[in-house]
Order: sequence, then C-alpha cells, then structure tokens
Amino acid sequence: MATIRGLAAPFLEWSANLGGFRERIARGAFTRTLREGRQWMLHHHNMANVVGSTDGGTLRLYEGERGLMFELDTPDTSLGNDLTTLVGRGDIAGVSIGFSVRTANAERWWEGQDGMLYRELRDIDLTEISTTAIPAYPTTSLSVDALTGQRSRKAAKPSRLRARRVEPWQINRMRSQMERELDQKSLHVDARHKLAVDAAAKRRLRMR
Repeated sequence: MATIRGLAAPFLEWSANLGGFRERIARGAFTRTLREGRQWMLHHHNMANVVGSTDGGTLRLYEGERGLMFELDTPDTSLGNDLTTLVGRGDIAGVSIGFSVRTANAERWWEGQDGMLYRELRDIDLTEISTTAIPAYPTTSLSVDALTGQRSRKAAKPSRLRARRVEPWQINRMRSQMERELDQKSLHVDARHKLAVDAAAKRRLRMR
C-alpha cells in the first residue's frame, strides 16, 4: 500500500484557459464543504475509478497555506497499483477537482482588459478530486510518500537519480512535448504556466 499526497487546488493562482475564461480559488473556499460534505478520490473524474473517500477514511482533505491538500491511502487493487506506479514515475503529476457553486454570491465574474472572462470561486461544493495528466491548475502536485514491501525498495532508485544534472536542451525538449499535449486540449500556455511546465519537465527528467 502507498500513501499519495499533494496539492489538489491552489489558492489565488489562475487556472489555464478553460475555454474562454480563467478562474482562481479564494482562501477558505473549501472550509464549509469539507465540514459538511462527502468527497471521493477518482482517476480522470470517473466514478467507476474510485480510489478513496473521506467517509472511508482513506482520503483526507484539508486547507493548507497553499490550497486544498490531500492524503490518499491507495487501495490494493489493479487501479490502485497502477496509479501508484504512474505517479511514482511522474507520468501523472496533476490533480483536478469536481465541484459546483451553490449560490451567485459564491463566485464573482468580470472581464479583464485582455477581453478574457475571469472568475473567482469563494464557496465551493466539492464532490471529488481526481488524478489527471493535464490539470486545469498547473501547479497542482502529486507524490508517492511511502511504500511498503517490494515497492519500497524500487522507490529508492528515483531518489538517487534525482541529483543528476539536467541539461537545458533536455528541459526545452520536454517542455515542447508537454506544451504539445496541452495544445491538444486547447489550453493556452501563459507565462506562469510556462514556469510550471519547466518545473514539471525538470521533475520528470530527474525521475528517470
């Protein structure tokens, strides 16, 4: 069994272009829903791919300084084992959230000088969080925190490799590859997003 933890949604950081608008999440937007609701951890927003829940105690959610944080005890199932492997290898490195907004006062919309629509989420009804390859918020993160048995011995290998030098041309090539993936999803990459892509590219290369 492994514990996967990370940042599910950042506070006060703009999302990628979500089809004509971008959004950010205000501090405290999850406070009520974490107290009142029930949430699941899924893979790619598919309720057939449940890997944890708050009711079951296998998913723990809390608001931290950076945003909505989580801890997941992965199940001993094919999906759980696959997810542990994919996260450990860096193939899946992002998280997305499934939610609704209860009232008009829970969100604020405006149009920017660039003609883009912007939204700030102030009170969210959170249903689920999902592992995903291309998250709406590029700074979300995942890591395998602890492994047991045979997997723990294998997990030591990436930590030794993490210190090797990553050349600039490797980062540029990985960044180009990741931006092509984003273009396929019609997501526009802004300056902040490029920094996040660079950081993710370095992370992937060092894990190899």
